[in-house]
Amino acid sequence: MKHFAITLLIVGIALLTGCRPLDVPRELQNACKFAEEQKWDEAIAIADKCLAAVPGNVDATALKSLCLFKAKLGNAESVDHALELISQAVALAPDRYDIQFIHGWELLMAKRPKEAMAPLRKAYDLHLRKENAAHVPQKVQGAIKFYLGECCYRNNLYAEAARYQEQALSSSPFDQWPSLYNNIAVFSRNAGRIYEATGFVAKAQKMAPQDWTIALNMAVLNDYMSDKRYNPASADAYRATVPGWYNYSRSLLHRQYAGTKNVQALRFAQTLDAEITRRLQEISTGKH
Repeated sequence: MKHFAITLLIVGIALLTGCRPLDVPRELQNACKFAEEQKWDEAIAIADKCLAAVPGNVDATALKSLCLFKAKLGNAESVDHALELISQAVALAPDRYDIQFIHGWELLMAKRPKEAMAPLRKAYDLHLRKENAAHVPQKVQGAIKFYLGECCYRNNLYAEAARYQEQALSSSPFDQWPSLYNNIAVFSRNAGRIYEATGFVAKAQKMAPQDWTIALNMAVLNDYMSDKRYNPASADAYRATVPGWYNYSRSLLHRQYAGTKNVQALRFAQTLDAEITRRLQEISTGKH
């Protein structure tokens, strides 16, 4: 997540009022520094110390949840504990956009996109409130939109996914991510917005010409544009480009997986290669 959630907590801690013990905000700032360096155990230890001093401290609870989640993502018991902690933080501060975002992000990363939708939507709504807008860093604004879009995609809400991730493009560093332009192209294509999708994948391909996933998406979208059902005006112009894009994406795919010893990855590459071959054979016979 490139520490976007940690940035959220740093902002929240910096805005703490004086009603809490003076050492707690300072200790939590130190914990956030450890978290940014991926020193999860050290950050968790400080969060625990703060919780011992101030039971129920929202920031310490959320930080411990986030660090535990990121440190132990492969451990189901630890992930469940992290989700329990962030749920406690949400109950304590339901109107904090940062807490809602962390909750939604953890659920999304735990492959529970249906549950993630509500907190991510709430984080989006809350971060737009006038009292919050001035304090939300640009990259955090982008992260909220990016992950809400990703969540929409995983819930098959393609048009919404494209809309939110398009909004993320207005924030740095997301405007420099070719994968984001490619994502929006895929979402737009799935929503039936072929022309828009073609524009986004062209931008992605220009930024990352050696990325086989982007090249393959370019091939697929040119394939759509060569079909008069989708593009009656200029289908013929696109038709000649399609085999070249499929072959180019396949060459990049081979380069990516050449010499891999990962059986699952190799099977994936072989399956995709077979699909590209099948589609090229169909094209050679004039089949759309």
